[in-house]
Amino acid sequence: MSSVRLLTPGKKKGHNAGMPKKLSPDQVPDLLQPGQRIYVQGFTGEPTALLDALESAPEKCKDVRFYGVWIPGVNTRDFTALHPTVKVELYFMCPQFSGGWERGQIEYVHLHYTDVYRRIAYGPPADLALVHVSPPDENGECSSGVSSDFAPAIFGNAKQIVAEVNPNMPRTIGAATIPYTDLDFVVETEHELVPYDAGEPTPDMIQIAKTVSSVIRDGDTLQFGIGKLPTAILGLLADKREVRIHSGMVTDPVLRLLDAGAIPDLPGAIRTGAAAGSPPLYDRIKTDSRFEFVDVRLTHGIAATSRIDNLVAINSALEVDLTGQANAEMTAGRQISGTGGLVDFLRGAHASAGGRPIIALGATARGGTISRIVPHIAPENTITVSRADVGLVVTEHGVADLRDKSLGERADLLISIADPAFRDDLRRGLRS
Repeated sequence: MSSVRLLTPGKKKGHNAGMPKKLSPDQVPDLLQPGQRIYVQGFTGEPTALLDALESAPEKCKDVRFYGVWIPGVNTRDFTALHPTVKVELYFMCPQFSGGWERGQIEYVHLHYTDVYRRIAYGPPADLALVHVSPPDENGECSSGVSSDFAPAIFGNAKQIVAEVNPNMPRTIGAATIPYTDLDFVVETEHELVPYDAGEPTPDMIQIAKTVSSVIRDGDTLQFGIGKLPTAILGLLADKREVRIHSGMVTDPVLRLLDAGAIPDLPGAIRTGAAAGSPPLYDRIKTDSRFEFVDVRLTHGIAATSRIDNLVAINSALEVDLTGQANAEMTAGRQISGTGGLVDFLRGAHASAGGRPIIALGATARGGTISRIVPHIAPENTITVSRADVGLVVTEHGVADLRDKSLGERADLLISIADPAFRDDLRRGLRS
């Protein structure tokens, strides 16, 4: 399968009269003007040379608004630190923005991933889009490579595109492409892609992973998030067979499944929007036809996920209450994450024939001093997942399948997988 061009309606091929203008990195800040909306590509498509240039000329960022989909643990730039008048539109709350949040520079927009795509594609256009692409091929097309999730949305809704063109960005199967002549400005660079290492899972995470793996069967299609827990889960699936991946992102543990023969040797057996990991992962993607890169409409959209049989969506949350509602983004009234694709995938797995929507979390937090199964979500926090969207809840103590259960049955099942030290308190909280 060859790369395909998937531009969003709104930008026509060949909108430039000629070739893009080549710039050095230090010329990029001169393109910024007060009042502009500046889109910055996130995840492993982060245009690092362009952002280094902005950090070297922060005064050029006066009164601009940055937006993009930046992933905690992968993208660590703090745009609010560039200038005190900078505003940032966020869809995930990342740790580096805590200072900007306190200073009033952050505007958090609460959207599901599919709606973030819609906003980028059809909302207010970017005055400038800072993106990262491969060099053009023989047909003059640049690939979005390992970060195709939001690429066609911004390709089609930007007044001007500034592209970091890097030979280390691989041309990937299926990824959105853009004609070189549709780029307005080009900065030629050569550097490694943004690395990602989730780190080693804790013993509790490994136990949770063992419980999750017990409900995964041969022939399932898996979706998972980013972090240590997915790393632990995937590390236990090497003995599975005919497993496919349909996920917003993939990381290094996928390599173990490939090498163990768990994933069939079929084109598109791994369908994803982005990849983040080590050089061996990026090298494998260049040559292994099982990797297919698509955008958020095809990874997260329910029209796509509902057609996948046996879709197992594995995600996490901070706490689950005794009705099944889940909070995945706030603690003590403080925004620490975002909705992301959690609800998109839970609903897709609900609609899938044989699907299993899973929320996996540790039974306790803060060194075992608090329960993450709670009587009620605290008023200062938020309900990310409604009780109608939750399916299976997994802790190190077992699996609570809440599907088709009454409220009383749900409470009993959730108490049974809470830490034993908190079960009596939960029963008392249920009666209060």
